[in-house]
Amino acid sequence: MKTYAYGLPRLGKKREYKRIIESFWKKECSEEDVWAQLREIQTNNHAVYQRHIAHFPDSEMSAYDPLFDSAIAYGIYNPTSLEDYYELCRGENALEMTKWFNTNYHYLVPDFAAFPKKSFKNNLDNPIIQQLKSGTFPQFIGPFTLLKLSKGISKDQFPTVFNELITIVKEIIDQFEAVHLEEPAFVTDVSDEEIELIQSGYTTLGKSNCKIHLITYYDDVDFLETLVQLPVYAIGLDLVSGTQNIQYLHDNGFPDDKVLIAGVVDGRNIWKLNNDQAQKKLSQFYDRIQTMWISNAGPLFHLPHTAEVEANLHPALQQNLSFAYEKLAEIVTVDSGYDTDNTLPSLDTIRHQADVQNRVSSLTDADFVKSESHDSRKKGHQAQLNLPLFPTTTIGSFPQTKEVRQKRASYRQGKLSETDYHSFINTQIESLIKFQEELGLSNIQVESEGIFEDNDCSVGCT
Repeated sequence: MKTYAYGLPRLGKKREYKRIIESFWKKECSEEDVWAQLREIQTNNHAVYQRHIAHFPDSEMSAYDPLFDSAIAYGIYNPTSLEDYYELCRGENALEMTKWFNTNYHYLVPDFAAFPKKSFKNNLDNPIIQQLKSGTFPQFIGPFTLLKLSKGISKDQFPTVFNELITIVKEIIDQFEAVHLEEPAFVTDVSDEEIELIQSGYTTLGKSNCKIHLITYYDDVDFLETLVQLPVYAIGLDLVSGTQNIQYLHDNGFPDDKVLIAGVVDGRNIWKLNNDQAQKKLSQFYDRIQTMWISNAGPLFHLPHTAEVEANLHPALQQNLSFAYEKLAEIVTVDSGYDTDNTLPSLDTIRHQADVQNRVSSLTDADFVKSESHDSRKKGHQAQLNLPLFPTTTIGSFPQTKEVRQKRASYRQGKLSETDYHSFINTQIESLIKFQEELGLSNIQVESEGIFEDNDCSVGCT
């Protein structure tokens, strides 16, 4: 067997991705500075892949959202600079953002209704795409998924729009040796009419000399009989969430003329893999597969980079963790086919606190009944708080100012003493409280611990 992986986090070990992009938004760096940092992150990711994995897409980097990047590559949008690009991400003309399937990742929603004359084109010469898809094995969101996640396309229009896009995708993939096409929408409820469209569209794409690695994830594919016959080089299936996928492989095997990319390593789970269980899963269909590569069962960008840096955790907990880098090593472990020692430190002492369990077990029904009536409690609250008829509150913490960030940086670098730092922080808190009181807020609560963290100063009102 061989190994295949995709979707390593692009944030950077020290959040370099976030920092450089936010610096660009503040006009503190140039467009070339951004591209240089993104190239460095991608180079680092490639080095990590190469230490473990035989096959991986070499152009996964995005300046914001991979689906949006694919929409640009297909000619739906055509920003020619990062300033134009981010205007569609967060500016006045920003696209709607919503959740990516059943995850907390978000994506930008292409809007066809806003541009009724929108047409597709091979947009690989776009300056943004030239920066992002310069390798020989790029990653794209597949045509079906991109259109299903877009808005402004009616059911009647969908077949025509899909076939138009297939023509452009064919032109694009013809220019590469191999492509990684992600089609997670294949695991949704796909109608018979849509299955016919997929079959027809991918038959067209299959006429290319490009090696198409067609990747599905997050669940089972209900039309596997059709999917496995598509004229592509390799097909990725989720064998963690996809229990029916496993049953299908057990009952029917897999075509000898293509590669099964077996997603047996969970791409969303922070806990270490049980290799014995993974081997048992593979044993259900292993002898029926001609060519199989071991892979992750979904993009690894849902995970932190590595558990190696979690040195301050309880040792038992730290040893049970497995983040993105560790998942690559687990893919290799499964690929080896060897039984391994799955003995890990027990987490019982962390999960089970005797004093808490004793307190919970001693609860009675009376503990869940208020000792005083609602009216009585309301009078007591009013006597204590003396709130106006319509109390005013605000939820959330105040953002850091430039001065706060500078002071915090000086403190971290040892240029500012702890006494002076806390004195400064207390002054800021007092100033914010006074500001809120002057506004007439009825009740102010100060979070005195952990103030001025990375994203806020943690002074809030309730």
